[in-house]
Amino acid sequence: MKRKWYALITALLLLGTSACGGSNLAPEKTESAGVPAAESEKGTGNTESTESTESTESTESTESTESTESTESSYFSGEYSQLTDREYTYEELEEFHNQSEDYDVTVSVEEGKIHTEIDGNLYPEKIRNEEDVFKVLVSVRSLLGLVNPYQQLCFEPGTVENRYRFIQMYEGLEVYPSYVQVNIDENTGLILNISSYITPVETLKKVSLAPPVSIEELKTKYSWIKKEPEAAEEPQTLIYTREDFGDRPVMAYLFDRETATYIIDAHTGEMITQWSNLIYG
Repeated sequence: MKRKWYALITALLLLGTSACGGSNLAPEKTESAGVPAAESEKGTGNTESTESTESTESTESTESTESTESTESSYFSGEYSQLTDREYTYEELEEFHNQSEDYDVTVSVEEGKIHTEIDGNLYPEKIRNEEDVFKVLVSVRSLLGLVNPYQQLCFEPGTVENRYRFIQMYEGLEVYPSYVQVNIDENTGLILNISSYITPVETLKKVSLAPPVSIEELKTKYSWIKKEPEAAEEPQTLIYTREDFGDRPVMAYLFDRETATYIIDAHTGEMITQWSNLIYG
């Protein structure tokens, strides 16, 4: 199991706000993975004897709970009560790998994106829907390069059976192409692996969100916008991060036409790339 670029990735994980219509993640906790989220605050200064006794008993109870939970891993003990309040570390997944070759984790940086591969099931039951998958993504969010999957990802319905795909969002725009894909075993219904390419928020903050050029202006430059049958359809506005734009993403228009797909810089009006949609036999 290789630890690649992990220190760099940790440094890139800065908080960003992206709306995707999902619910908010539970309030962030400061405890390390595996430690219960709620912990009684210890009193300071002068206190009544009774309050002191209650505080001592509460502390002992909490320490006892911590000791019990820290001696066994969440996955292998089957205890998932803290799933949405805690987070797996790289070291924990390495330990899973040491106990079973079904588990593996690799994190690297490719073309400015955080590429993560996690093999093995991280959920105790069959996956029923995208909400179950979201719970798992929350528990490995930092390894994926995310802060809050509920806000930074949108579930993409209609994908291949036994596969859940989520697109990355930033300031209400799709980050293209950045995604998380979760593959499910068709026989057991359990997670096989998680694969992701995520653009760090640090990089996305470089994108200019100034008003783009109008479609009317583009029509004077590109005649095919008027000629194509789908000309009445509005193009998709997104953040383009592919290849040379991995470290310097731009706001762009995506025109998906019957014959070809075009991506145009939304501020300069320049063509970034295009490809044919025709299938030749």
